[in-house]
Amino acid sequence: MTIIEEIGEDSDKKAFAHKGKEIHKVGDKCAFCGNIYTELRKTELNNYFSLDEMKEITQKLENLRLKIESMVHDLENLEELKNSSFYSFLESKVDNSNQKLNSSKQIILDYLDKLIKALNDKQKDMFAPRNFSINNIPDSLENIIEKINQIIIEHNTFSENFTKEQEDSRKKLRLHYVKKILNDLTTYSFRNGWEGYSNELIKLESLKEKYLEDRKNLQTEINLTIGCEAESDKRDINSLKNQIEELEKSKKELLKSTKNTQYLAEVINKKLKASGKENIQLKACNVENDIECYMIFDENEETREISKVSTGEKNIIAFLYFIGNIKSIEDKSKKVIVFDDPMTSNDDTLQYLMITELQRLYRGSNKIFDREKDIFICMTHNIHFHLNVQPHGSFEDKNGKTKYDKNYFYLIRNGKFNRITSEKDDFKTSYESLWIELNDLYENNYLNSMLNSMRRIVETFIKFNRIHQKNFYKEKEEHLKIFNVNSHEAIEEISAEAIGKSKEQLATMFKELFASNGYETHFQTYWNH
Repeated sequence: MTIIEEIGEDSDKKAFAHKGKEIHKVGDKCAFCGNIYTELRKTELNNYFSLDEMKEITQKLENLRLKIESMVHDLENLEELKNSSFYSFLESKVDNSNQKLNSSKQIILDYLDKLIKALNDKQKDMFAPRNFSINNIPDSLENIIEKINQIIIEHNTFSENFTKEQEDSRKKLRLHYVKKILNDLTTYSFRNGWEGYSNELIKLESLKEKYLEDRKNLQTEINLTIGCEAESDKRDINSLKNQIEELEKSKKELLKSTKNTQYLAEVINKKLKASGKENIQLKACNVENDIECYMIFDENEETREISKVSTGEKNIIAFLYFIGNIKSIEDKSKKVIVFDDPMTSNDDTLQYLMITELQRLYRGSNKIFDREKDIFICMTHNIHFHLNVQPHGSFEDKNGKTKYDKNYFYLIRNGKFNRITSEKDDFKTSYESLWIELNDLYENNYLNSMLNSMRRIVETFIKFNRIHQKNFYKEKEEHLKIFNVNSHEAIEEISAEAIGKSKEQLATMFKELFASNGYETHFQTYWNH
């Protein structure tokens, strides 16, 4: 860095020299000293006020200001406890905590506001000296939050004991009135038919035995009606339900085994409609010599000429027809299933339908691909399709195996096959991969990992769409607690973790969260179950 002796370390001289450099051109007379502003002097000043160093300092100041503004935003959105959510005996504690919270918030906000003002002044004039005392730094909110947690714990503890206290009070009240009646000598109505304590006790025991016998007989009748393994005559409700389910299953299998053309058309139409393609409907028709074929109709039940059906539409129909034929094959011999770039000419909406159908070939209870004897090959140029159609997430199973150990993935580059042996070698898209991982975690029933993936998906989604977390979780406190465990807007301890839900319940809650914000279609796009 160039050193100019006449300027030295004097900040006023630096500011003056920097301003003069900006307002003078080479050849001008200096407005201060009257000397000519030469090219040499310009070079010296440019070297002295290094552009890179100035930019670096300016950027550091800007980053610090943005960080403080983010802290201000978080503080302004920190809400106080709602009195209506707590029992009345905790009202004073809630008010006191809210008062301390708001007071501390304001003190911290005032302090941060001063910091921001000082930074703005510094950015306006880099060389002017600024005096800002860092004394009297406000205390953090940790102690106040700890007291809030204590109030929440006290509220929840009382809630847990409230039912028991109610029952105890009910018993005491009942016994009070019994004693009152017994002590009232003018009341003898309870003694009508009284045969003495011993006889009444015998009658009570007899009634107990009859009650137990009647209850046993009733349970036997219930078992015979509903059905259980111990007592069943194959005509009970459960047995009849099982028989109906077996008959329905046999019916479906029979339709598949007969390769019913209309059944296959209905299956294809249902899948196309679910993907938003309502202008394509297949119908099985008979032509000359009773030869069956398919005709394509639009949403108005009018036939569409084949010349007006796009290449992508033809591809998806052919793809779904091929999948349907594979599923109807009864032959258990070895199968070699090959797909050569099935995504060609298909739009983004239909690619998820295609991904789902391919995954069903080798996943779930209805899969038809046998890993031990069948071969499945899929070739594609589409990276997004490649990542989503893969059979497993990036996690390890119970045996420490990943999808790269159980399957073969190859990248063709420069005419050579290069095997992909780890996630590091594979292509990546972050957001889609989160959904792929979530679907596979659901498949393997990894609940804790599911919650982590769901939280990361929500964070990515709301950041990308510039949605505030509070608005996204509006009126869904349980969802906020489960998918963002560090929030304390709900009446739960801040550090509590969500437990006690099945994978199906978690998936339903996750869907509700997107649907309530108008993004159910987005959810359906990525969810494969």
